[in-house]
Amino acid sequence: MPESQDEVILGWITENPDLYNPHKFPKYILKSDKQHRLISAIDKLLEKNSPIDIFTIQRESGLDFSYLSSLIEGLHRVDERHFEAYVQQLVEKYYQGELFKETEKQGKAYCDGVPVDLSKTKDIIAKIDQIESKSGELELTASTIEDLALEDISEIDWLVHPIVARHNSTLLGGIKGVGKSLLVNQLGLYAASGASPFISDQINIPKPCKVLLVQQEVSLPGMKNRFEKMRMEKTFQLEGRFRQKTTTGNWWSLASDDGLRKIKMLIEEHEPDILILDPLYTFAQDGVNRDQEIAPVISRISALKDQYNLGIIIVHHFTNKEDPNEPRHMSGRFMGSSMIANAADVLVAMDFLHPNYKSRQLPLPYNHYANIEITTRHGEWPDRITIERRMGELLFHKSELWQELGRLITPGQIADILAANDGEMHQKDLIEYFKDDATPSTVKRAIEEALNQGVIQKEFLPGRGNPAILRIRQ
Repeated sequence: MPESQDEVILGWITENPDLYNPHKFPKYILKSDKQHRLISAIDKLLEKNSPIDIFTIQRESGLDFSYLSSLIEGLHRVDERHFEAYVQQLVEKYYQGELFKETEKQGKAYCDGVPVDLSKTKDIIAKIDQIESKSGELELTASTIEDLALEDISEIDWLVHPIVARHNSTLLGGIKGVGKSLLVNQLGLYAASGASPFISDQINIPKPCKVLLVQQEVSLPGMKNRFEKMRMEKTFQLEGRFRQKTTTGNWWSLASDDGLRKIKMLIEEHEPDILILDPLYTFAQDGVNRDQEIAPVISRISALKDQYNLGIIIVHHFTNKEDPNEPRHMSGRFMGSSMIANAADVLVAMDFLHPNYKSRQLPLPYNHYANIEITTRHGEWPDRITIERRMGELLFHKSELWQELGRLITPGQIADILAANDGEMHQKDLIEYFKDDATPSTVKRAIEEALNQGVIQKEFLPGRGNPAILRIRQ
């Protein structure tokens, strides 16, 4: 992690080469040969008009990859204003050092009784004064909490609150088959149409936005069928704001200059607000397990969101080596290098219910449920939501499963109560029996299911209100 000001400067330039001006950057402030080699490599790449990121810098400079990664990993976000202040502070320190050396040299000369020309010292002092006056308000100082409350700071530009924001990256992941791509496709439809809320009242879309999905895993016929079915389940007013590009069989790798060029051309043509990359491993063909493999991809994704004013969603997989009885922090469940989860501003994790629920009587099949956990750097605690896909549908809805489980009555329970009452009961008495555990409609649903399964039989009796008696089927 960068600690000194010069390392922060180099990390900032590596992540933001478009804002680096070699003509205004005083290279003499850099200390080591490594630092000079890094800046020289960036200068050469700028002259060639080549894409610049940690990968190309490493190739041009020949520097050790771990050194370059250390400049970026954990780097606090430094905007252009603070970057200029860092540079000015280092320049000031440089000239103060020169002043000290010159004054020390002149002092020795005076001790020897030799006259000394003061013009060099005057020039250095003038440069320091110039730097200090230029710095002005850019000087890095810590604000009091009271002053911070009065500062005019831009609010987070949420595209989908609290999941996707401009200049932010969102990592959406889960285990195989849980419905990651379905959920992100649905999110794109909601965002493009401005339909709000999404899944839950906790997730809102301020206004319609343009969405670009680059899908490299599901075939084009599969994507067509998926979107057609989703649009049949709900009307979306898209008006051309949601575009998709399917590249299965010909992956665009962000580890290559050609893949980056293609994605940039697509962004420049359609100017999306949200870019969805699904799934990550197809954009990182060198691998995702080692820092050296994934760092160039993360760097390029970071550059894309800043260069094109985007919110980016990356779809990724959880590791297959999971023990359901050993809970792990969400960032530790994503496949590959820890840099992947640590680089994201928002984590959205999907998982099936705990395997214990496979043996429970659920309103829908087990694999139609998923838990979502949202963790954001901008919030205090993760939000947890249970969602479900109803039978024959692809769109997710917020589930009332836990309320249902708390009052769920099964056909087996109906049969057990009848057996305990000599094999029969009036329906109204049976509903009264369960009044503390379930609503009348829930009990009636269980009775209907027991009738459908042939566990019990029902006989209507004469009298007001169509009274009915339930019996165990012999």
